[in-house]
Amino acid sequence: MKSGDALLSERADRAVADLPEALVYAGFSWGAGTAQRLAQTRPGARGALLYQSCIPITGQWAFGPWLDGVPVQIHGMDKDPFFALEGDIDAARELVETVGSELAELVVDSGQRSRVELGDAVELSRSRLAVELERLDGLGLVETAGLAASRGGRRSSIVRIARHTRFLGVDIGATSIDVAVTDGELRVLSHEAEPIDIRQGPEVVLRRALELVGKLRAGDVSPGFVGAGAGVPGPVSFRDGVPVSPPIMPGWNR
Repeated sequence: MKSGDALLSERADRAVADLPEALVYAGFSWGAGTAQRLAQTRPGARGALLYQSCIPITGQWAFGPWLDGVPVQIHGMDKDPFFALEGDIDAARELVETVGSELAELVVDSGQRSRVELGDAVELSRSRLAVELERLDGLGLVETAGLAASRGGRRSSIVRIARHTRFLGVDIGATSIDVAVTDGELRVLSHEAEPIDIRQGPEVVLRRALELVGKLRAGDVSPGFVGAGAGVPGPVSFRDGVPVSPPIMPGWNR
């Protein structure tokens, strides 16, 4: 019997077997490892987005060298005990150093920051930063969350994404739908899932997805969603916003 990792890897390989070679691979956590493997070993990769995980490109766990000309972006939190303390962030730094800053980037989220820290991070003057934060506050996107530790002078206020901020995620798979609402820091607040057959077509599947979204909204007092993202089990034209010849999604590209 195959282990869980081997079985999931086999399923991922089957899922992309009939897809075009020119793909951007993306994954979260364990899925980032699969995305990285496919980007490094499947011909024609256009890029990779790796979230909360990165496999070393040297040593016993490596899939081999990174392919020339393939861009990659790695995202993680410096306070994540897995990403920061189990070697992923070091592997990401090695990857960026090897590939070069023109094609590779490591984006590290440090969580809540003070106004001073934000100014340093985005390289804005205090006056310009104040203008931008005032604009975001007026839009209801940020709020003050107390005072930061003193750096030798007047304590700076901490700025965070507003607590009422809500994002919507919709994951439409071959055999199921998952919808989730998160706060501004992407903590899952509510979630609904149920089985469905993607071959029933877009009208049936999307109608049910919207019904599940309605159930989640009914239990949330926030004013609405700031942003939303959806995934489908097939290649998508980002320019046109539609699936492109999806092999297991009849009717979805019309």
